[in-house]
Amino acid sequence: GLDAFRYFLLREMVFGLDSEFSEEALVARINADLANDLGNLVSRSLTMVHNYYKGELPEPGPPLAVDEELKNEALQLPDAYATFMLELGMHKGLIAVWDFIGKVNKYIVTTEPWVLAKSDRARLATVMCHIVESLKVISALIWPVMPETAENIQDFLGLSKKGAALKLEDLHAWGKERPVKALSKAPHLFHRIEKKEKPQEGERALKEDEEKMITIEDFQKLDLRVGTIQKAEPISGSSNLLKLTVDIGEQRTVVAGIASLYRQEELVGKQVVLLANLKPASLMGVESRGMVLAAEDESVVHLLTPDAPAAPGSKVR
Repeated sequence: GLDAFRYFLLREMVFGLDSEFSEEALVARINADLANDLGNLVSRSLTMVHNYYKGELPEPGPPLAVDEELKNEALQLPDAYATFMLELGMHKGLIAVWDFIGKVNKYIVTTEPWVLAKSDRARLATVMCHIVESLKVISALIWPVMPETAENIQDFLGLSKKGAALKLEDLHAWGKERPVKALSKAPHLFHRIEKKEKPQEGERALKEDEEKMITIEDFQKLDLRVGTIQKAEPISGSSNLLKLTVDIGEQRTVVAGIASLYRQEELVGKQVVLLANLKPASLMGVESRGMVLAAEDESVVHLLTPDAPAAPGSKVR
């Protein structure tokens, strides 16, 4: 997706310097930063609000030191982010955002909302409000790089201001803007990309051989017949093509690239194997209705012939 690719470019590469791109590096960023860090944070947070409060965010209670620490980190982040962006240090701005994402994830582990849901609902409300406010800050700061993802998160949060409407100064008003609708249970924003294991050399060769194999039904579709060449004529404008008239129980005109290998007179009366149900094709203005089969050995071509005379039209099985 565009958001993921744009994130990779601005996070992985330093603006103004040469950089490298690889699919492996892109997949690593998507899996680690987007699917694991951001995606899991949004999904688990909104799922808890949905499960504990049916999406209706409660009013917070008195904060503890751990809550104030997270809030202060969130309030300082927009200014640091703005400074990095003004210096064209886009990768530094995104590093700062992802450092904060890590702190929110650590906050969740420390406060254990799943335990509070059973023991202290008032404390749970404070914790969930701090998580949701943190998501609002994150969504606003990733918007310049990942607008679709940011606006999806803001929609899940039930915010009235979205996208460009959310200014940096709005992020200093902690808890001021309440959701205007119930918070959604967010789907996964990004899915992990599983790397396909490359087969070993022997396995690869075996797989290629298997892919080339045909069934008996495939072979039975081929209409191979013994034919007798009745006439061989040069084709005007070509040094290698011959126009062959072949008797396979009926006369067929076949174009073959064997003029440099066989004299016309030695071909007359020669029996060959002909693929009779090949789709007709026009070569040098001559319609060819079939193909004579040949074997190639060190650039020398040998027409395939039966080891004893056979009636024209005899089917090869």
